[in-house]
Amino acid sequence: MESGEIGYIHYGDIHTKWSNFLDCSKNYIPYIKKEKVKDIPFLENGDLVIADASEDYEGIGVCVEIKNIGERNVVAGLHTLLLRGNKSRVADGFKGYFREIEGVKDALIRIATGISVYGISKNNLKNVKVKIPPIKEQTAIAQILSDMDAEIEALEKKLTKYKMIKQGMMQNLLTGKIRLV
Repeated sequence: MESGEIGYIHYGDIHTKWSNFLDCSKNYIPYIKKEKVKDIPFLENGDLVIADASEDYEGIGVCVEIKNIGERNVVAGLHTLLLRGNKSRVADGFKGYFREIEGVKDALIRIATGISVYGISKNNLKNVKVKIPPIKEQTAIAQILSDMDAEIEALEKKLTKYKMIKQGMMQNLLTGKIRLV
């Protein structure tokens, strides 16, 4: 990706770097020159960006909900679909789990077209029926899952720390720098 002024959400990054949410204040977003993205709307908090192409069924419809965009100018790039929901019907923090809602992934697989690369179109996506709970329940679900994500992130950091400590111990023990007897 080239340097530029506008953040650019690439469908490949949705597949490989982010899971359910893109926190624009924490995650690196590639940039592109503003001349290349004329007439593309800037993303807002709560927008859902869906990768519309995948090389396998498992990746069809992977998506991220945009969080903490602040004053950044960011666009959804090629092979993505931007969904901007009605905030009175779909809670922020819930949209990122769109693909995990019962029946959605199967519906996305049914509407996908292609042979070696599968794609979904905005027109076909409009036909996917999504059963969602009331907004109050969505907010509660989003909070519980967010708390769990924070706990998992803390545990992953702790695991990384212990792996580094073990690596250091292995170097010291196996080179004889530290003797145990």
